[in-house]
Amino acid sequence: MVMMVMMLGIEADLEYKKIDTPFSMPPRYLPAHAQLNNYWTFNGGGEHPSTEGSDLIMQTDLWDFDLSNNIWINKTGLATNSYPPAHSRAAVYRPSTSEYIFFGGSPADCSALYSIPRSFSSSASLSTSYVATHIPCPLSFHSHIIGHSLVLVPSSTPSDPTSFDTIYLFGGTEDLVDEIPPGIGLTFKLLLPINIRLSNLSHSDLKWVQIGTQSNAQPEARYYASLDYIQSQNQLILFGGTRHLKSATQSGYNFDDLWNFDLESETWTRIALDPTCHPEPRCLHATTPYSTFGLFIHGGVSEHAITFSNLWFYHVIDQKFVIFKTSGWKAPFREGHSMTYYNNSAGKEWIYIYGGDVEIGKPITSGQMWSVEVGKAKMGCGEGVGGIGECVGVWANCEGVDEDDTLAPGGEGKRGVILVVVIVVLVIGVGVLGWMGYYYWKKQQMNKVVEPMN
Repeated sequence: MVMMVMMLGIEADLEYKKIDTPFSMPPRYLPAHAQLNNYWTFNGGGEHPSTEGSDLIMQTDLWDFDLSNNIWINKTGLATNSYPPAHSRAAVYRPSTSEYIFFGGSPADCSALYSIPRSFSSSASLSTSYVATHIPCPLSFHSHIIGHSLVLVPSSTPSDPTSFDTIYLFGGTEDLVDEIPPGIGLTFKLLLPINIRLSNLSHSDLKWVQIGTQSNAQPEARYYASLDYIQSQNQLILFGGTRHLKSATQSGYNFDDLWNFDLESETWTRIALDPTCHPEPRCLHATTPYSTFGLFIHGGVSEHAITFSNLWFYHVIDQKFVIFKTSGWKAPFREGHSMTYYNNSAGKEWIYIYGGDVEIGKPITSGQMWSVEVGKAKMGCGEGVGGIGECVGVWANCEGVDEDDTLAPGGEGKRGVILVVVIVVLVIGVGVLGWMGYYYWKKQQMNKVVEPMN
């Protein structure tokens, strides 16, 4: 019997907690990030200033967040050289060589991969300098790449000196000066000989190789999707994204499909989802794998520019989604944010959410770190149109709200109207009961709860 440990003892609503620290990384949108044990490392990203109409300010700093002690550590000064500032950069941590690898971003050059080693001293400090390794850009990219997904899969036989670590790349688009063109739907891999740091490899031996072309079906071109490695299944999971960010607020431009990339056969397979229970189309969401069989999905932006706060869980073996029930209104609305999973020494399971934009009227970049314990959380799916299991409203239990109207195709605009009502109510000082944003879980719809699996 396979047991979903996280889902045993389903007792309480999710309660998000904002972590206040006297010293923290500044607000950040789309930074590169990777996790090593209890250290969550960030590099670069951008910030939307408070002045409306201002350009995104690029950053190049380097930070750790210590998940075991909930403190920030500025590592910028430990690098002996700087890394070009950029947003939408992707990062992976490579265990066999104890190094971080960064790729892409705007305005970084897509022909360069940057690496920096990490020492394993008691302070877990970053040391030495960034090293650029130049290889040809992946096919179809000419200068810059943004909105791409990057995953490292360690060698399955690390004791074999002839084996390889592999970096997988999917999607993305060129970042041009005047506009961002539609996404590119290609899959690549980059083989890295085990135990040899990127900076010590011969450039002539490194090449992005296109794969996945033998699949009967392939994901459509997109960017700002998510791609995660599920080790137990030897597969990558792709979810969401957008065809074209400039049109992402129009119907039909965001995706809600889920794909499995089998690493053995290097083929894509679309997963048939329960039409009554799965996330709405979105891009710029955050994901993180759970244990050996699951995936968390949080936030993102929908068509019609709705920023989400909901947290979903996908079980890769059962191929089903469930949504978490949230207590109160303190569920952070985010897009372009970062998320990770951490199981602490006490055996408690936490999700951490950092940064991102809050889209209400105009983008405002957040510098907040949130945590939520997911080990004993209520979850399930109701019977709402579109399978969301949520209703839209500003009052407790969504009384008086026609769920069919608000969740059916074309009903998203009514949610925006409701948000305006909320803002007006807040301004005039009238209390809002049970409001958590656009979405409030309807208790009587908790008719499906995850049970142990046979």
